[in-house]
Amino acid sequence: MTFDPTKHSHCRYNPLKDEWILVSPQRLSRSWQDCFFIIGQVHDDKNDDDNEDINNNQLSTNPLCPGAIRGKTNQLNPFYEHTYVFDNDYSAPGVLMGWAWPSPAHGPKFFK
Repeated sequence: MTFDPTKHSHCRYNPLKDEWILVSPQRLSRSWQDCFFIIGQVHDDKNDDDNEDINNNQLSTNPLCPGAIRGKTNQLNPFYEHTYVFDNDYSAPGVLMGWAWPSPAHGPKFFK
């Protein structure tokens, strides 16, 4: 795949701050399902006022809810009751996707 800075994530040098930044031109096209979610709670023994039905309701399509299926990977989330760490399904660095990173041949806008 040929590198295209308007489509592929890449690092770019910012000479004003003397630092490298990650540019993600396609970040707004990632799947977010164009909707808002009803936030529910999962039952635990410490709080008997939890609304367990809200996560089982068809209205709860949040891909981060316990027991939901995440879109890109189709993985079933565990039924977690406490803090849970997800893998980033939409990581920005293109190197993970097999894209070529820019080289000095792409011109001075990418490199010192």
